[in-house]
Amino acid sequence: MDFFRRKVAPTSEGPKVTRSTVKKVTKKAKPKNVAVKVIEIVNADPESYFWVNNGNVLKNLHDLQDALVAMNDEQFDFHTKRDGNDFAKWVADIFGEMELASKLSKSKTKKSTLIVLNKYIG
Repeated sequence: MDFFRRKVAPTSEGPKVTRSTVKKVTKKAKPKNVAVKVIEIVNADPESYFWVNNGNVLKNLHDLQDALVAMNDEQFDFHTKRDGNDFAKWVADIFGEMELASKLSKSKTKKSTLIVLNKYIG
């Protein structure tokens, strides 16, 4: 395999080229016809509202988004560290958004939870 280390002799066609100066060019495959999931934001029934430990009442996923921005870490931990993730349970049980609920249950911080929610609902 010595031929990989040999320099190519210069020609009148161009500059001297060595193995180290040649870059491999690859094209990234662009996804075609990627389906974008659009979810309808609906309010939960009044008996299914989410009661945050600070007194706020959440009716839908936008309310959850706003509440996460406003809540402190202690409030977030109260709903995610005791008996599992209350937000994920609410999303799964009330809205039936199992994919979102799964991602929320894996989020361990308020910031990562917000990122998951923002990506999912915009």
